[in-house]
Amino acid sequence: SLVDQLMMRFVELLLSLPTILLIVFIQALLGMQTPTAIAIVIGTTSWMTMAKMVRTEVRQMRDCEYVLASKVLGGRFFHLLRKHYFPHFFATIMFMIVMNINSAIIAESTLSFLGIGLPVDIISWGSMLSLAQKALLTEAWWIIVIPGLFLITTLVCITNIGHYLRNELSKKQSYL
Repeated sequence: SLVDQLMMRFVELLLSLPTILLIVFIQALLGMQTPTAIAIVIGTTSWMTMAKMVRTEVRQMRDCEYVLASKVLGGRFFHLLRKHYFPHFFATIMFMIVMNINSAIIAESTLSFLGIGLPVDIISWGSMLSLAQKALLTEAWWIIVIPGLFLITTLVCITNIGHYLRNELSKKQSYL
């Protein structure tokens, strides 16, 4: 449909821009450096990949025989969504959500490290690494290494949780 095409062209246009550049631009427009403002800015830029993925999944499934049979038997939109579409792409959505958490942590730490994210008095990964910038000129190497190691460990753990959820939900989906 025309609405679908227009929405996807808009999403593709936004996806063609580097995400961090888009986040910096929106953050500069807002001008607020609060955790809520940062969360809103990161949230407004992280939905696009998920929308594209869900659209692709739905377009692949809409011509499946069981979906067509349900439509012929009078299945309405919400019935199709609840019984056919959602169970099949739930694992993909959960994996994308977990990966978006990774991206959000990286975006916040990048913004704070650059000095346009959270202020230094609000503790975050980026503010700790921003404070560590000054430590690079001294011999206090642990001030940057320890937060960096914890950040990497956190991101690896979140990625492993995402892979585990995807695998477990895919197994349950195959039993349906």
